[in-house]
Amino acid sequence: MKGHRKSLAIAGATLATMLLGGEASARVRSNTQVRLPNNLYLADVTGDGLSDFIAVKDDKILITRTNFEAHGYLYGNTGGSNIKRLFTGHFWDKSKENICAILSNGSTKCYGTSTDNTALWWGLTQGTFVADDEHALVGDFNGDGYDDIFVYKPAAGTFRMYTRLSTGFFGLMPNFTLGNLSNPDSFKNMQIRVGEFNTGASPRRDDLLIYNPSTRQIGRYDAAVDSSGQNTFWWAFWTYGGMVATNEEVTVANVDGDSSDDVVLHSTTGGYRFARMVYSGGGLPPITNVSTGQLSSSSNASLYWGRFKQIPGEPGSNRDDALVNSGSYFIRADARWNGSEYTYWWSYTQYVLNMDKDQDGDGILTLHELGGYDTNANGISDVPLHSYGASPFVKDIFVEVDYMQAGTGETESHIMKPEAVNLAVAEMAKFGINLHILIGNSVAHTTNLGNPSFDWARDFDPIKNANFSTSRKPFFHYCLFGHSYGGGTSSGVSRGIPASDFLVTLGDWTYNTGTVQQQAGTFLHELGHNLGLQHGGTQGTNYKPNFLSIMNYAYQTVGILKNGTRQFLYSELGTNTLNESYLDEWTGVTASTNGNTFRTYVRSRNAYFDLNKSIDYNGDGYYSSSVAVDLNLDNSKTTLYGSPNEYSSIVYTGGSVGSAAGASLSLLQEPQLVPESKMEEELNYETWRREVVPMEKLLPALDLRPHRKPLRTHQPLQVWPEWNDLK
Repeated sequence: MKGHRKSLAIAGATLATMLLGGEASARVRSNTQVRLPNNLYLADVTGDGLSDFIAVKDDKILITRTNFEAHGYLYGNTGGSNIKRLFTGHFWDKSKENICAILSNGSTKCYGTSTDNTALWWGLTQGTFVADDEHALVGDFNGDGYDDIFVYKPAAGTFRMYTRLSTGFFGLMPNFTLGNLSNPDSFKNMQIRVGEFNTGASPRRDDLLIYNPSTRQIGRYDAAVDSSGQNTFWWAFWTYGGMVATNEEVTVANVDGDSSDDVVLHSTTGGYRFARMVYSGGGLPPITNVSTGQLSSSSNASLYWGRFKQIPGEPGSNRDDALVNSGSYFIRADARWNGSEYTYWWSYTQYVLNMDKDQDGDGILTLHELGGYDTNANGISDVPLHSYGASPFVKDIFVEVDYMQAGTGETESHIMKPEAVNLAVAEMAKFGINLHILIGNSVAHTTNLGNPSFDWARDFDPIKNANFSTSRKPFFHYCLFGHSYGGGTSSGVSRGIPASDFLVTLGDWTYNTGTVQQQAGTFLHELGHNLGLQHGGTQGTNYKPNFLSIMNYAYQTVGILKNGTRQFLYSELGTNTLNESYLDEWTGVTASTNGNTFRTYVRSRNAYFDLNKSIDYNGDGYYSSSVAVDLNLDNSKTTLYGSPNEYSSIVYTGGSVGSAAGASLSLLQEPQLVPESKMEEELNYETWRREVVPMEKLLPALDLRPHRKPLRTHQPLQVWPEWNDLK
């Protein structure tokens, strides 16, 4: 089959032409008998030679890569009719596989991909010709370079062959006869696989492997042409009975890199047998030059094959790679060359895509992270979360930031500086959280919102409703960068704990808009309240020396000293409890720091001290096992409870965020919203000037060069970091 490009008229198509490509590069054949879990399919729909995941949810089709970047990049729907199942193949394009959906309304709708692989293009619609109790076996059975559909009804043992006719629709292949498949009673309740087994045939055609689960025999039937010129199938052989063990499943893949497909027998105990699909003394000859290597040995797992990697120049690069489904996980092992033999190398373990679940616990369904959110069900994603870099395997937080224009006498608007955006994103990325900050609309300047008394419904909501799309509410926090509010100079406020709205108001602070660190720190502080975090970890008490977090006023705008640098982090430490009436100076503030060094600020001393070292709390020059000091200068001596790891206690579904996930969140504890009336007064300019500015003199200089936004790799969940753990 020589590759060529020309225009092809598609009956019923919305496009004038579709492009034909060269040889099919991915050997992934649709077979409804070996469908992946959770309505997933494998096919090369982009023509890059690598398999893609096709995910189905109701009437939606989403396509995502099978490598580490689990991002959806194609999205489409069938116009309202739910999808029963798919079959895929090179039906009109030799370089890409096309998608056909069998729909609940009794029709079959087929798609190709746009030339730039950014959209699904409708190709044709016709009546369904594959019934619910039938299987669609896809392959090139007549050797013309395009795939056909061989329909099998297990209960009856009958077959029908369909191909695309000159009309552009699928119809019965006109020059086909069943040949050696003509006796229905001989083929009831079989398992049928498709592969290229007949190496002597020209042109190359796909053949059939038929497995009889009753006798545990494998038969081969070759696609051929009879003496009258009819396409047909000829019986090649059957193996002896019992060749396949009762606990083995039969799959087809190119194991050894030659020009024909092979048989893989995979047992429920995790073992493998590789064999060539040729007759050898009643059985199949084993393949001895391929080792199982790091193929998953998980028991009771299912095995699938595709092309997941490209390594130019490596021997056996045309071999199929393995994907093992072990319950909720896919374990991928790539066909590789280890220098002396063909083998399989463990590549990664990740959750199996499930459109109906919030798989990473960020309040967003996998469906929406891959394909966005279609608010009005018109087939168009109104909130393209995937285009922002959302991943179903990494926690994502989305924030729209609108900002006030410059007021009278001000030289710049209250927009969040790019350096502050980059700093906030980079700090959250350190703990595997993808923070997406989208700068939105400018709004009219108001010197002091709600002066002298701020009210969310009266003063904030009109601005939000005029500028924030309702379609974003289930996914986005809404932040307004303004001048000030409530007649004071507070740095900002959250609508509650947790919540989905917050203000950042630094208009009366440095340079009228705040410095980079003030903006980033305050943004993360108020976002932290939205995420369920308090000023003192498990309590509202502020300035606790055993709470190293930007939720603590001591660090909000100056950062935490970690490894000698100022970092804007939530608490990652579990610290000891301090009873201010009975302080042990020998012990100080303790925590497991994983090899990092931290310094904590003690407000009563206006000084920094190392963690896990003695601290002279009362400044008398001696260490005592029992002293009484008001460490945080709140005019009382109380118990300052130890710090939690805040990253593990974040609430991702505050306010309206998470509402699109619906029932999937029913198992999570509903967050208790702290109303505005119970919110503590936030850090104001005078407190900052009096308390925090002196602290800055004790800190190293802050590097104000722009922070680079880190590249997001979105690596999937590594359930087993080492292969040996799978044993």
